[in-house]
Amino acid sequence: MNAKQNEDLWLSTMEIARRYGIGIDVVRLWRKFEGFPKTAVVRESNVCSWNVVEVDAWLRQRPVPRIGRPAKWRSVVGYQQAASA
Repeated sequence: MNAKQNEDLWLSTMEIARRYGIGIDVVRLWRKFEGFPKTAVVRESNVCSWNVVEVDAWLRQRPVPRIGRPAKWRSVVGYQQAASA
């Protein structure tokens, strides 16, 4: 990993999924979402590393539907409406 990557916390796809309480397939789909920061994930050979700082920031600004069960990641990243849902 280069010097920039050492500045922030980088986790594997499995670690990211555990952190946010979601499935690995959901994490992999994030890269296809409009507005997802391309610098938040680095692929080296067959392993992806995810920048926690960038992913947290992206999740905090995502709109979340008010229907259904609240997503677990909302409390992890300090989503502004997590406490009121």
